[in-house]
Amino acid sequence: MQLSKYSVENFGVFKGKHTFDLSTSNENKSKPIIIIGGLNGSGKTSLFEGFKLCIYGSLFKGHQFSQRHYETYLLDRVYRGAKLSKSRTSVSLEFYHSHLGKRSKYKVERSWNTFTPLNEQLVVLQDGKPVPGVTEKQLQHFLMELIPIGLSKLFFFDGEQ
Repeated sequence: MQLSKYSVENFGVFKGKHTFDLSTSNENKSKPIIIIGGLNGSGKTSLFEGFKLCIYGSLFKGHQFSQRHYETYLLDRVYRGAKLSKSRTSVSLEFYHSHLGKRSKYKVERSWNTFTPLNEQLVVLQDGKPVPGVTEKQLQHFLMELIPIGLSKLFFFDGEQ
């Protein structure tokens, strides 16, 4: 798996949409690792939680949250101003993944309205199109097989944890 782009919208301390280039190479030099640093309270942990939340949803902590606990968690992660304006909150991740010699570009976006009851939407695209042979109800299972939750600790390491 090779990460390329990550976006958050009205998530944690981030107001509006913010996109981060995670590609690890460019024309001049190779960047083998991405380091995210900042002061306490600047959103580092929110970014790491957002990575996992994007891919694993209510399983992002490694176990299933109850619907009520999950909604409470999500409402706590919505940017405060977005709650008042009833706008959208989302996390999205773009990455390349190879399977049986075929390299595909995936985009995973998980979004919520910012009022109760929460309405979660999950969209997964492979090379710009819905994943062939995978129904909307199967998307979460597909993601868990594509990127097992145990591997996420290798990709998303939070030094404060």
